[in-house]
Amino acid sequence: MKILSQFGSDIGRSVQNQTGTKVIIKFFYFIYFLLIRLLVL
Repeated sequence: MKILSQFGSDIGRSVQNQTGTKVIIKFFYFIYFLLIRLLVL
């Protein structure tokens, strides 16, 4: 779990510098949310 959370934070930090990748951010966070839901269930 720590690796996944660190990976998500790294994506958020690296994409903040770019402007046209907000859709990609939402897509990655959606997949990240689904992975957490699957791991919890």
